[in-house]
Amino acid sequence: MARDNGMVNPVLLTAGRGDGFESEHRGAYCVLRGSDVVARAGDVDAPVFVRSGAKWLQALPGLLAGVVERFGLEDRHLALMCASHGGEPEHVAAAAEMLERAGIGSERLGCGAHAPLHSRSAFRLRAAGEEPTVLHNNCSGKHAGMLLAARARGEQLDGYLDVDHPLQRAIHDLVQDLAEVDTQALTHAVDGCSAPTWVLPLIGAARAFKNHGTPASRLGPAVADAASRLHAAVAHDPHMVGGTDRFCSALVRVTSGRVLGKVGAEGFYGVMIPGADVGVALHVDSGAWQASERIMPHLLHRHGLLTETELAALDAHAGLVRRNWAGHVVGHFQVHL
Repeated sequence: MARDNGMVNPVLLTAGRGDGFESEHRGAYCVLRGSDVVARAGDVDAPVFVRSGAKWLQALPGLLAGVVERFGLEDRHLALMCASHGGEPEHVAAAAEMLERAGIGSERLGCGAHAPLHSRSAFRLRAAGEEPTVLHNNCSGKHAGMLLAARARGEQLDGYLDVDHPLQRAIHDLVQDLAEVDTQALTHAVDGCSAPTWVLPLIGAARAFKNHGTPASRLGPAVADAASRLHAAVAHDPHMVGGTDRFCSALVRVTSGRVLGKVGAEGFYGVMIPGADVGVALHVDSGAWQASERIMPHLLHRHGLLTETELAALDAHAGLVRRNWAGHVVGHFQVHL
């Protein structure tokens, strides 16, 4: 999305091969503690698509409508509602369970089908001569949660992805409240999974994550309880929010649930620290989610939100050493903060 103020974002990550420069990634970030912006770089007022970074917010109406109690959902189901999962067997099974417990067929999912993001699961599917289904879509948990939310709210399942559907209007209102933006500042487009994807100023995205982690008193105890249940579910079962070798799962696991994050396609990453009134939002202009995942742990560490031990553990998932397919070191990434 072009910025109309002429501002050029700073370089946040460079990639070198051998002793030479190969590429760079520009972007912006914002770190909030309470109402204070403690760190920022680039144009934090520019609108960005949060994409799957909104899943933490999109899951809330279902919990507010009582889907946990009505359909007997467990932690793995709640975590999957917030996930961009790898399509591993346990992810597919949990999505199917959610729909079965509500008496909803998988054909109702409007996300479309794609091969599992987890390469070994995709290989096993091909080797078995099977085609991927909508349950393998990385957003199937979010969509199953939306269908369950619509049913619990007494709304039609048809059209549940339309921006004017009552469920999507409820999501809009929660996003607006959590991001602390007015209606004019919250716009939308259509995501890869066909759900509305919300456009926020980057600083608004940081506020949304901060407020989700520590819900503002004006949002009331019901929202606070729903958010806390999601935090606890992901902390208890981090594998479900991403999967094997996925940075989102590793961040939760390495920090024992103290730090919760969510990647969004095309370069977004958001982080909350439940109970600490901290929110972080990052967007990489190149749209490379691998770049955002390499930058984020160093950004968190710089501001005292990750320990040295945690940073080292995450290096295995989003490290700065470049290796080729044979495992040889061919260069390095460098983070610029």
